[in-house]
Amino acid sequence: MLGFDAHPAISLEKTFAHFRQLFETYGLPNRVRTDNGVPFASNVLARLSQLSVCFIKLGIYPEMIEPGKPQQNGVHERMHRTLKQDATIPPAGSLRAQHRKFDRFRE
Repeated sequence: MLGFDAHPAISLEKTFAHFRQLFETYGLPNRVRTDNGVPFASNVLARLSQLSVCFIKLGIYPEMIEPGKPQQNGVHERMHRTLKQDATIPPAGSLRAQHRKFDRFRE
């Protein structure tokens, strides 16, 4: 896992800013594989979200798994399960404390 960023609500601007920081640090990937949840996918034609369009404009291919097929992204789904157990349930009392929990998990 390259990075975590805690926010009180889903935000395209904050999410893309975090990705931009990761891209500056690690370089642009050829593709980003995601599930079909917000902010990576939508219910519009081709399931492209605003974030996916931002990726395309950077030359990154947004690769989405089939809806209802989490096994297609098994390693990532397993990481999410461990992340929830170790760092989000229960959530920390503040964003700063939640960032510390994420940092410990990432290490």
